[in-house]
Order: sequence, then C-alpha cells, then structure tokens
Amino acid sequence: MIPASASAFAPPPNRTPGRRVADFAIFVLLVGAAGALSVRRGQDANWDLQNYHFYNPWAWVNGRRGYTHDIVAAQLQTYHSPIPDLPFYWMVAAGWDPRLIAFALAIPAGVAAFVLLKLLNLLFAELPTRERVAAVTIAFAIGITSAMSIGVLGTTMNEWPGAMLVVAGLWLVVRDMVTRPGEPLARTTLVAAGVLCGLAAGLKLTYGLFAFALCLALWLRRLRPWPAFARGFREAFLFGLAVLLG
Repeated sequence: MIPASASAFAPPPNRTPGRRVADFAIFVLLVGAAGALSVRRGQDANWDLQNYHFYNPWAWVNGRRGYTHDIVAAQLQTYHSPIPDLPFYWMVAAGWDPRLIAFALAIPAGVAAFVLLKLLNLLFAELPTRERVAAVTIAFAIGITSAMSIGVLGTTMNEWPGAMLVVAGLWLVVRDMVTRPGEPLARTTLVAAGVLCGLAAGLKLTYGLFAFALCLALWLRRLRPWPAFARGFREAFLFGLAVLLG
C-alpha cells in the first residue's frame, strides 16, 4: 500500500559518488547471484517452453504467425505475444551455451531485486538505523524467496521481466512522494511509471492487474479534502494514459 502521506518519510540521502559506487556494486552482486542460482538450477524445460515459448517467436520471425501454414501447432497459445520470448529464441538460434542462456534469463530477476531494495530503503527510511536495516533485510528476503519467484527464475515463463517493470514503476512513484512530500507527483514520474507498467501488461497481460491497482492507489490515496481527491484523480488519469501508451 502507498502511504496516505509521504511526510513521515525521511529525505533520502544525497547521491554521492560513494553511494553510486555502492549501488553499482550491489546491482552487480544481485544480478550475478540471480544468474548463478539460475545456472545451478539447470536448463529450463517447462511445458510452456515445449509447447509455445519457442514456437511463437520462431513462427513470428518466419512469417507463419497468421496461420497461413501452421494450424494450431501450439494449441491455443499462439495468441500470446511472441515479443517476450524473442530474446530466448535469438539466443538459442545463435547457438549460445545453455548455461549462458540460463544466466541471461535471470538478469531481470537481479534488476528487480535491486529496485526492490531501493524501494524498501524509501519505505522504511523513517526508522532508526538498526530497525531500518532489520526491516529492509526481512522484507527483501521475503520478496525474493517466495516459491513462485524461485520457481520461475531463469525460465521462459516471463514473470521476472514484468515484475521488474512494475516494481520500477512503483519505485519511481514512491521516490517522488519521498523527495517532494505534500506536492503533486511530477508528470514525468507519472508518465514514466505508467509506461513501465503498461509495458509489463503488454508483454504479459496478467500484469495489467498491478497497473490497475497502482492507478487506483494514486487516485484514492487521499479521500479528502476535495482538492486533494481531485488532484489524485488527475494523477491517476495521466498515469492510466501512460499505461495504455506502454
């Protein structure tokens, strides 16, 4: 839930060169850890991959997407967008080593984990240092170790790319709330967050639920007074247009 007011948040620390270096190191560590775990789990062989995750991009690239040649070769799943599966198809077609493919497929998970960590640091910024570290650590551990998050790591299920985009959009919104408490959200923030959530929904339709939830949260985060409620509606409307654009 997005808090009703961001005034309780402490301002985020200045972006010093040392902080940027630390962020980069954490980013590399998380991407590397996700990739290494994916490689350790072995080559992906899920049913959807055997059914349509490889066939759909192959058919699209080879001009067979309109059923001009193939009749329900992948059952009904040929209606899915082939775009999320194109990187996997291209890597396989280029003859990449399966371990390298497994690592590459896990990169979105590492990016999502990094953005989640940035988001949690904002959400718990008002706590004393020891409590903040504990809260961020526990929330981060819960966020990245669920059965689903581990189960789809390094697979072609395309869950982590969507999660990466949605969490990045949420982080942009919360960051704006923290850095400019009490002020209207910047239009650039709303558009960027909306486009990210829209891209996630376009790549995999189930992520449209999260875009809708964030849009509703932007609108209803302040029910009164009336000017604040109306402002929330305008922000949600702009965000929604950006979602459609994405």
